[in-house]
Amino acid sequence: MKIDIRPIKQDEIEAASKLVPEGYDAPEWSKAFVVTDDDVLVGLLSVETILVAEPLYLAPNYHKKGLVLSNALCWLDGALRVIAHNLGLKKWLAFVSDDHSKFQELVKKHMPVTFYRERPGVWFTRTF
Repeated sequence: MKIDIRPIKQDEIEAASKLVPEGYDAPEWSKAFVVTDDDVLVGLLSVETILVAEPLYLAPNYHKKGLVLSNALCWLDGALRVIAHNLGLKKWLAFVSDDHSKFQELVKKHMPVTFYRERPGVWFTRTF
């Protein structure tokens, strides 16, 4: 058994795309790595340095959620653009759960963003 993780090759993209669960989006292939076991493709992952805005919690019955969320998004966009510029990064990331589908639609309609779908789950961080 020889496990290897390495950058994806152009001719592996089609096979690797079959590992992406139905209904979910593939990674940016330029940032993709494959996992092989005895030279057989068994996994796919994506690695990049990126700014993440997460979490934002609001009171359960707060009546101005839309206003607060849209203001928070504008503030985040401005603040994270400055940080990204200073670090030489090109984007930032935020996760909005499907519980907030109206907010997802608001963002889709009014912000120049790219949406992608991934499995429900948890985010985790490791601090060094």
